[in-house]
Amino acid sequence: MLRRRLIQGIIFFATFEFLIVLVAWSQSSYTWDKELVRKVTITDKKVIDQLVLDLFIPESDVEHIEIFDVDANGVTEGDLLRAHPSRNVYSLMMLSQESRNIIAKIPIPENTEETGYIVNINNPETPEQRILFILAQTIKALYSTDKPLKLYFEQYEKGMFRFEFYGFSRADLKDDPNLAIGKTQGQAVSDLLKLLYKEFNQDFPTWQPTVIHLMKIERDTLIVPEPSGKK
Repeated sequence: MLRRRLIQGIIFFATFEFLIVLVAWSQSSYTWDKELVRKVTITDKKVIDQLVLDLFIPESDVEHIEIFDVDANGVTEGDLLRAHPSRNVYSLMMLSQESRNIIAKIPIPENTEETGYIVNINNPETPEQRILFILAQTIKALYSTDKPLKLYFEQYEKGMFRFEFYGFSRADLKDDPNLAIGKTQGQAVSDLLKLLYKEFNQDFPTWQPTVIHLMKIERDTLIVPEPSGKK
């Protein structure tokens, strides 16, 4: 009886240890991430009908379709098509020559894409570059310029937005509420004056700072008469 219980105990602990190892292996084998994939939305009824017919899509009320450029080389066979309103997804495979001609005429996107190093983003000239510049400065202040990070920001109508933060190193995030991110120049000047007053007042306790706000600049011409004896 004792031997039987001992064997049962060994089996139980062995099974328990196996489950722990299995759970740890499962968690380490899957990493959630996100990748931005370009897509094109098509509302042309003739194009929709041709692709629906060619792909044997069993839907008769397709309002529009989206084609996802999953291999980042333009719309080609092997990409994915999503029909609306069903949101069912189909693969672009074994297309007819007519469908190939259709997708070959899809225009190239005009979106701005830039690749480089965060530390080299300087002297913005366009609105797009200024947005990128502000983002780069924020990353420098609150994160790191040589660590992985994925940001996704999407703005809808009426100011509604969606923000996603992926693939970052939490140990490199800097949680400093005193960083002057997004403050106005006037606030920055005020903070500087407070700092100077605090340091200066240690040596001159009776000194009080005077701040002059320059509202308007006027230029006057002063005419000086010549001396009466000068010819």
